[in-house]
Amino acid sequence: MTGQHGWASCSKCQGLHFAGFHEFKGVCPAGGQHEQTGSFAYEIDFDVPEEANVQHGWASCSKCQGLHFAGFHDFKGVCPAGGQHEQTGSFAYALRFDIPPPPDSQSEWRSCPKCQGLFFGHFQGKCPVDGGPHSAENSFNYVVIGSPGPFITLGPVTRPGEGRFIEVAGRGFTPAKPVELNFQIRAGGSPTTTQTGQQTVAADGSGLFKALIKVNLSGDISSAGVKAVDVTTNASSSASIEGQ
Repeated sequence: MTGQHGWASCSKCQGLHFAGFHEFKGVCPAGGQHEQTGSFAYEIDFDVPEEANVQHGWASCSKCQGLHFAGFHDFKGVCPAGGQHEQTGSFAYALRFDIPPPPDSQSEWRSCPKCQGLFFGHFQGKCPVDGGPHSAENSFNYVVIGSPGPFITLGPVTRPGEGRFIEVAGRGFTPAKPVELNFQIRAGGSPTTTQTGQQTVAADGSGLFKALIKVNLSGDISSAGVKAVDVTTNASSSASIEGQ
């Protein structure tokens, strides 16, 4: 059993989706990409052994990034990007249901029989089938691992006349408080050159931030790693990219 970080709930549609790609947060049935503001940092298990109160058959859709139930042979749900959900490249996810929520987890997640997506049941959100609210009819009460912990993603950025940067985007940090970024960037083949450093940014009132780390190396970037530390709570999140 392995847990995958990077999942978030969308404040517009209430759907659980993978937000771990820096530039693409999926397609939201409420319009545009999914929105992560205010979301907990969720983790979804995959390759889970058979056991009581565990439902297999869940998958992530490469078109909309949404977690959906793909266990029915002929119906994989309705995707806001069009057609049915797509399972190509997805891990084999599993969800626990109808159990007391362990520490750092959240219950009241439901599956919608119309679109097969997982959504937070306290808020009905928006379903891509008819634009109306999701339905919780006949759904289990699913439990998802999640806490208000921080999470970051990285992406390469080139600005004409300014050079190359690593852009860091973070959420789940203490609002309006400093975040310390510790980074290591490698470039070139043989020999490899390395740039390390530290810089401090401030999260906004929602616990979000974006920062640029200037790359002062020649040659192609072979790897970059960043650890973001919430100075107030000492909680941290790390991310890396390869072969940029």
